[in-house]
Amino acid sequence: MSEKDNNVMPLATDPHNLGEFDNVYDAMRRYPNGGVDGDYIYILGVQHFWNVNRQSWGILKDKEDNLVQMVEDFIGLFERRGYVFAGYALPDTTPVSGLDNIFYIAAKNGIYTHFGSDLKLLNEVAILRKPRRSSIWIKDSMDIPNSERIDVIDDAISRINVDIETIKSAIIGMENDLDGVHDSIDDINKDIDAFKKETSENFEEVNSDLDKVEKRLDYIPKESFLSARPAGFKPDIDLTPEITVDRAWRDHEGNVIRDTYITRRGLRNEIIDITNQQVTDLKPGSVDPDDLSEATKQLIGNKSITNLPDEEDITVTDNQTLKLKDKEYAPKDYSGMGRVYLRKHYVNGVNTLTQHMMRKPNTIYIIQYDYCLAGQTIEVPENCVLDFQGGSLRNGCVCGNKTKISSKKDCMIFGDQIEIQGNWKVKNIYDGWFYFNDSSEYVSNNLIKQIFALSDDSFYNVIHFDENRTYRISLQYNGNANLGTHIRPNYAKLYTKEYSFLRVFDVFTSNTHWIMNNRIQMLSTNQGAYMLFYIEDKENITITGSGSILGEARSHSYSVPFVDNSTYYGEYGEVLMFASCNNIILRDLTIGESFGDGIAIVPKIVKYISSTEGIIGPPCKNVEIDNVKILYNRRNGIWTAGHNVKLVNCYFEGNGSDEIRGTAPRCGIDFESDYISINKNAVNKNTVMSNCTFYRNKYDVSSFDCTNEDSTEYGVVINNCMFTAPLRINRTYWLKFNNCYIPQLSSHDNGIGSWVYSKNVVYENCQFGELYPYLIAKAKEYDNKFINCTYPEDTKYETLFELGIDKAQAIKFTFDTPLYGKVDFKVISTMIDGFYYINETKYLLGNTRSSLVDTKIYNRSDTTSYSRMYNKISVLSYPNIENDKIVIYLANGGDIEGDRIDGVITNDIFLSSNIKYSIIKRGESSGSGPAISGNVCSKVSTLKCEIINIDKIPSNVKFPKNEMFKNIEGESSSDFVLPNNFGGKMFYDVNYKTLAIWDSFQKKLVDCDGYSHINRKIYYGDLEGLKSKLSKNDLGISFYIIDLASTVFWVGDMFMNIDGSVFSNNIPIPSKYAFMNFITENNVTYVIKNNIVLEDDYTLNLPNNITLKFDGGTLHGGKIVLDNTKILPNGCILKDFIKSEISGTYAKGQCLYDTTLNKPKWWNGTNWVDATGATV
Repeated sequence: MSEKDNNVMPLATDPHNLGEFDNVYDAMRRYPNGGVDGDYIYILGVQHFWNVNRQSWGILKDKEDNLVQMVEDFIGLFERRGYVFAGYALPDTTPVSGLDNIFYIAAKNGIYTHFGSDLKLLNEVAILRKPRRSSIWIKDSMDIPNSERIDVIDDAISRINVDIETIKSAIIGMENDLDGVHDSIDDINKDIDAFKKETSENFEEVNSDLDKVEKRLDYIPKESFLSARPAGFKPDIDLTPEITVDRAWRDHEGNVIRDTYITRRGLRNEIIDITNQQVTDLKPGSVDPDDLSEATKQLIGNKSITNLPDEEDITVTDNQTLKLKDKEYAPKDYSGMGRVYLRKHYVNGVNTLTQHMMRKPNTIYIIQYDYCLAGQTIEVPENCVLDFQGGSLRNGCVCGNKTKISSKKDCMIFGDQIEIQGNWKVKNIYDGWFYFNDSSEYVSNNLIKQIFALSDDSFYNVIHFDENRTYRISLQYNGNANLGTHIRPNYAKLYTKEYSFLRVFDVFTSNTHWIMNNRIQMLSTNQGAYMLFYIEDKENITITGSGSILGEARSHSYSVPFVDNSTYYGEYGEVLMFASCNNIILRDLTIGESFGDGIAIVPKIVKYISSTEGIIGPPCKNVEIDNVKILYNRRNGIWTAGHNVKLVNCYFEGNGSDEIRGTAPRCGIDFESDYISINKNAVNKNTVMSNCTFYRNKYDVSSFDCTNEDSTEYGVVINNCMFTAPLRINRTYWLKFNNCYIPQLSSHDNGIGSWVYSKNVVYENCQFGELYPYLIAKAKEYDNKFINCTYPEDTKYETLFELGIDKAQAIKFTFDTPLYGKVDFKVISTMIDGFYYINETKYLLGNTRSSLVDTKIYNRSDTTSYSRMYNKISVLSYPNIENDKIVIYLANGGDIEGDRIDGVITNDIFLSSNIKYSIIKRGESSGSGPAISGNVCSKVSTLKCEIINIDKIPSNVKFPKNEMFKNIEGESSSDFVLPNNFGGKMFYDVNYKTLAIWDSFQKKLVDCDGYSHINRKIYYGDLEGLKSKLSKNDLGISFYIIDLASTVFWVGDMFMNIDGSVFSNNIPIPSKYAFMNFITENNVTYVIKNNIVLEDDYTLNLPNNITLKFDGGTLHGGKIVLDNTKILPNGCILKDFIKSEISGTYAKGQCLYDTTLNKPKWWNGTNWVDATGATV
């Protein structure tokens, strides 16, 4: 009923009273612009005030000391958290059942028994809420200290609830009456036909009028949900022209009002009244056809102009404006997916998306505006589509639930500070959807994680990185860089979950194609280990594109060693690391500048104990790397130990080079099965590399344990590759090269030792730039093959013979002169037991002066040689001039020094000559200059060799000894001296069993850290005597105390612990023996680093006033008697550290945690007290 119908006029005495209305829609039609501050109306007897801020009618004034604003803000807070306001509660209110995430507001004192037997209110206003998947109601009180304000709210709530009960009764009566409408369908149709004739209106206009009837019912709230601004309510009936009414209304108590009925004629008259009223209520400025000019009428002709909504795609708002219509998901009506147009929703002046705006599953949400999430988490209902049509989301979390996205690829739909969670079904994902800051200071880690968060293992995703962007990323871990100190030598632990903080991105899902066309650049770090993209247990991953993913090898900060007191800075940095993955494709990318390996194809490490013990996952399988550039990776370009790996058309440059401080193996590609001793299947199998190019790598290929020794097929086959650097072939098996150019073969130490362990290594149709003949001569012996290969050493080296010399024999080599140039000998001496040594000696020879330039000793298993080997090796002498000829002698070191071992030593001798082209006699010339012809030039010298008795060697012939060895052996002493040309040589001190270096400048032996050579492993009792041998010049030298298992430093006048404390006041106790024998001094702190178990019958009386500091250790067994003893850490649970029987006294101020009292207690010298000082 409208204001006009009731003839209710505003009171002259109160200009703010705007009248009484049946519903808010009548008020809005009457006052389309609302009111002003202080205006009010009555709706069904309830006073409503105009809220200027919200531009709506509300039940309370918002001027009353901001009380209403406070309540409404509190309601808004919970709505933003995804809760739905269910109404105002009184103590006897029964809450809605079967729903979660709802809340009531309450202010009436009393016990709210239906919300919980112990839930009561006393002089307070509170929110009563039930969270999702919870059966418990929670009370959240508002901070409203003035009880009078509570009364105001209480009174308002009472009025609202009374009104609600009235409306509920009206609903019951109306629903009962509407039930009867269905009984006279035919009659109502006749009335409608008659009505059409009377009004000359078409059928659609009648339907429009019926919609008005429905809208008049909209104001009646639903019984289950009420709010401060009641939402529209539509009964589940169909008000079509077929409805008839023949039942009575009921009053609010359910009694039938027998003298009042709704007749067919009454319904017809009501429709006519509504139609007339619509005409009467035309807004000022509106026109009807009679108001049109003749020209306009002629323009229109007989056509009609229709702006009525079809209620399928277009609807009309409460203020009679048209808008696009939402659609409910109703599968029984063949609705297809629902549709919701997200409207603007301002909170504190910001367009904000809240959970209540997105609550319908199977719905397309059309996003046309930019929304702030205000830090909320918006949970998208199941099976929805987010259709971005110019809008975006920012500043919050969006949690998908089988959610799809529809958007143009170059539209930014996710602004800054966005987080993606949940489950998504997005086939094409674009980096252009996400906000990007191109500042050089902007770190993109979180951005990349959010992009990948839209992918899902169970759905095929294509992730497009197409924008012209450089993503700068960083290792988020910035803790201690010396991780290697704590895990060496088990560095493989870095790849376990325990060290997952070293993984920059662990974001890949299976069934993902990443199209990477921009640049990812890692920022500098000082950490010696990281993994940019760590991908484990995934399958069907493709990464393609013209982009690049780069580490930070060029900018790495070498500030902290990876292992303390060393120059080792680590090598464990991978750009792409695939662990136990399947079906991988990499194509057209650039991967580079990793601190370790550019690409790693390896098994995952579940648990690593040692190189022979642990749990290693399966290898990667079915990997293809095609046309990928692998550039300047510090360790290797690629490290692989996978099955069915194919590498084709790849380009390797600068890997392991000095430019980036390369670290071993320093290769373009490394076929290395590191975990073969734990999992025999974790090896290279059916791996093929073809048509690859190599340039400026330190080494091009490395292979160590390529596959199992007992295999019957090649683990790796390399075809048609042009190498430009040596191949680093260590101990390896079943490796084959076809049609390759190989500059030279090498190993980790460039020695022959690794070769003799390798088997089934085949070179077929290969060209060598250099090849050591011994490899060819001995190939068959180790099942290795050179098939149809070419190499220049055929003319450069000459195998002289294989000759044995017995005891007291020597070999004499005589060169004809003149001879100018370099001559290199390689002598492989095989001992009786089969063990052999290699002597490589280089000479610079001339007709008047010759010299031995360099001489080295190697053996097959250990290239670190010692002078104690001298009596077992063959030694080449310094050159000697005899009868104008250069003579060199070969003798056994034992014969030279008189302690030769028995038996014949077999020598394989090879000679390399590099003779200079020199004029030794000039031709005749009649001119002023040298002759251009007729000159006598040098040529390759002939060599004569013979076996002689060692006593035939002239006494002036000198044989090298110490200069041949990397390490010299001897006993150091205070007067120990070596020649100046031994500067930098390693000296093995047989007394200390340690290595030292001869410092020719200071003329003394120094240790590797530069300090004077002295025994660095001592016992606790040696410390006092050691002080007299040290001075301030030895500041910083360290010593390891064997019986205490700890290290101390000399600071010039005393010893300090590693942590900076004075050693004598802080004695670490590593063992039971040390514990029982060294805890003897008073006023000292003893550090327990290990678990110490005492015999049960052992009693230890502690010295007076000491501190027991537990740093990783515990005490078990026996009896311990305290004597004013302090236990650290303070406030600990004593039984966690001391499991022995304890008696005696604690130090005053000792704090322990009492597990019986569940609180700490302190010893005051007499009693235990709590924090208040009370005795406990």
